[in-house]
Amino acid sequence: MERACYYFPVGLLLATSLLAVGTSDIITDKSTLVAFKNHIVLDPHSIVAKNWSISSSVCDWIGVTCDSSRQRVVTLNISNMGFAGTIPPQLGNLSFVVSLDMSNNNFYGHLPKGMSHLRRLNFMALGNNILTGEIPSWLGVLDRLQYLSLRENNFVGHLPANICDNLPNLKELDLYWNQLSGQILSGLSNCSGLKSLDLSLNQFNGYIPKAAGNLKMLEELHLYYNNLEGYFLVARNGENMLLLSYRIFIRHFSSTIPPQLGNLSFLVSLELSSNHFRGHLPEGMSHLRRLSFMALSNNNLTGEIPSWLGVLDRLQYLSLTENNFLGDLPANICDNL
Repeated sequence: MERACYYFPVGLLLATSLLAVGTSDIITDKSTLVAFKNHIVLDPHSIVAKNWSISSSVCDWIGVTCDSSRQRVVTLNISNMGFAGTIPPQLGNLSFVVSLDMSNNNFYGHLPKGMSHLRRLNFMALGNNILTGEIPSWLGVLDRLQYLSLRENNFVGHLPANICDNLPNLKELDLYWNQLSGQILSGLSNCSGLKSLDLSLNQFNGYIPKAAGNLKMLEELHLYYNNLEGYFLVARNGENMLLLSYRIFIRHFSSTIPPQLGNLSFLVSLELSSNHFRGHLPEGMSHLRRLSFMALSNNNLTGEIPSWLGVLDRLQYLSLTENNFLGDLPANICDNL
């Protein structure tokens, strides 16, 4: 009996301490969401005004999901709510969040560096807003990310060179319809687990790096409506390296679409329309035996329509319009299509 009496206060103290820690954690989450609420300047459906009450638990707020055991916020889904405002740096204090979906709203301004603390994130969707500035390099530290969408915003500048250095788990990268420019760097191949890459409707120039052929898991590659043109010729002159575009030295190459794309054996959809690709279609592309969709229209491709297109027996859509192909259609092009 004495032993029981001796340990009871200790057990009570431990339980009280754990309760205090849990309460402190949920208070942190609540103060974070209150700060976020204060940055929302447009709430057309009165969701924040009527439901996000400081007198109730944040776990009961619309768009918020908490972990049942820890009572920490793990999901924030406020997509399609018509919100407008800026994203406060305090959002990074939601340290247990694994999924963040703020797409299809009117958030504007830059992505705050505080979001780099969301180290448990595996899903981030911020598409169809009015976000601006450069793609922040700190995205590369979110090493659990599997899905990242910044599509349909106003991001500018180049892709960070190191964005894929620590994202081996990234499955989908969607930067469709922004104002990004510069070259598509070979470092993008470090996102070795990518299944979908969409850089369409931007202002990327230069060439598709040969290293893109290392994205062996890729199923969708969409690069349409950019200013891509093909290889670059590197010539050594003493100690100087002269970088000369393929456009000038077209006679030295048979193709500007790298044959290494033929290594992407899981590719189902390939969209390279509305760029400045020249030359012949590389025969290496005949290895893309899973392709069901291929669009290469509105380029400057030349030569004859290659007969190897007839071996891509899963093709459902093929567009070669607005190019400079010549000669006859291959007699066997439809034998296996």
